[in-house]
Amino acid sequence: MSGIEIYVRHRSDGAMLNFHLSSRDRQALIHALTTGGGMEDTSIPIHLELSLLPQWLTDPENMHARIPISAINISVSD
Repeated sequence: MSGIEIYVRHRSDGAMLNFHLSSRDRQALIHALTTGGGMEDTSIPIHLELSLLPQWLTDPENMHARIPISAINISVSD
């Protein structure tokens, strides 16, 4: 696997957020999370994939989206 795949899946009790990534990409994400910065390695592709609920759509014919993400920014408040 190359890059970070982020999936939102709907379940009967709500939505579940899943991350699929390699060990190398996991370390880059953990570094971004722990430092409160961003993903600095722009060579890591990031995609968000989700099925959309009908009430979210302006066009009911399109029920799925795969969205390329150019950055993950981390904001930490204590």
